[in-house]
Amino acid sequence: MTMPFLQRSLQPFERLQISDGLLITAKRWQQAHSYHRQRQNLLHQSVHSPGIVWGLGVSVIRAPETISSQYRDGRWVQIQPGLAIDNFGNPIVVPAPIEFRIASEASAKQPVEVFLMLRYVDPDKLQALPEQETIQETFRIDETVTLPQVDEIELCRICLAPGRHQLKPAENVMFPGLNELDLRFRPAAHVRQTEWVEVGCFSASATAQFRALLQSAIALYPKMAGRVEHLAFPLNSSVTKYHLLYLTKAQFLALDEASMRGLLSAIAQGTTIIVAESLKGSAIAELQTVRQQLTDALLETSESEETYLAVQCELSAVTEQLQEYLQQQHAELSFHCHQLGIAISQAELLSSRHPLKTEPFLFSQFPTLRQQPITLLNSQGLIHLLGDLSVAWDGEVPFSREAVRTSQELGINVLHFAWQRKQRTTLQASTAAPEQSSQFVQTYA
Repeated sequence: MTMPFLQRSLQPFERLQISDGLLITAKRWQQAHSYHRQRQNLLHQSVHSPGIVWGLGVSVIRAPETISSQYRDGRWVQIQPGLAIDNFGNPIVVPAPIEFRIASEASAKQPVEVFLMLRYVDPDKLQALPEQETIQETFRIDETVTLPQVDEIELCRICLAPGRHQLKPAENVMFPGLNELDLRFRPAAHVRQTEWVEVGCFSASATAQFRALLQSAIALYPKMAGRVEHLAFPLNSSVTKYHLLYLTKAQFLALDEASMRGLLSAIAQGTTIIVAESLKGSAIAELQTVRQQLTDALLETSESEETYLAVQCELSAVTEQLQEYLQQQHAELSFHCHQLGIAISQAELLSSRHPLKTEPFLFSQFPTLRQQPITLLNSQGLIHLLGDLSVAWDGEVPFSREAVRTSQELGINVLHFAWQRKQRTTLQASTAAPEQSSQFVQTYA
């Protein structure tokens, strides 16, 4: 899994100042080498996402001959040599095969998922023998029942069935079964994405759909990665960390004053809120269909100027009526906020140059799904989404390839907009100056 950049406290690098006659002590020698290690790790951490560079395969083996018979239970695996980089930029080298026994057991009633993890070990934290002139950077392999931690690289996972069972290689490596090696979630080291998006959803279906959207971004927009979390009401202050929060209109209208003020605080701190509303069977859906038909007719008409003007006039009337309906729909959101004593800005249709229409994918008009042309109304960080945009993201509902790809591209535009808005809001926010920052402050006479 791709990880966000692990931010640490900013400290300028310090290196040894060399001059003739400098006495080289063990402390100074270590300081000189530590400087280069820190720079190398920062480069790896900044440019690469953590993961496996090559090798580190996992295979089921027989127990080694030297092992006692009580542990020859068909639960041994072998980790092959290979190279990985962890989230701190440390290279992890496994130079030779390692035998490892899976000791975890499932309960009598339900299976348990076991993870095989690789972790870097700093040799400076190990006890070295006095006569050693060199120390070797090393690693450790752990078996856990929790998801990977920030300093761990997943090598394999196994879903153990209740009772004692022998391990086996997966018959279908794409869909492993119980007690079979599952290598699907091993992270591969790659160039780090520059756009990390945090998304919060308030329904299981929306959570699955946004996760599928981020999966499609690997191929469609490799600069982007992120994480989607399933949230629950009531809201708390932690919602301000998200780039995007996704609610249905019914969920939004059910919010109490405290939750609504929490959302408005998140908007002020750069979070984008999407309020989604289906238009199935509504007058807006019918008007959008008529408008699209008139637009197509206007482009294709080759009849007299009188016919052209008549179609154009009818299109203008339908467009005006549609805009009135859209504003009425959004007025429900505004009225709910007003009842709680909260003001939100007037929603607007997007201009042709709005980032939601141009970055990174260009749209002259939004896609139509389930006979509902998608519409976005923007209100200073609150986006009213009219239409079922997300239903095409996870493949659960059959759509044409063109419809799926277009909806994915628009979804990526939404995530990109949310990331940009959060980033720019954060960058211009003031922060408390560090106590020891006087040497970096430029003074003017």
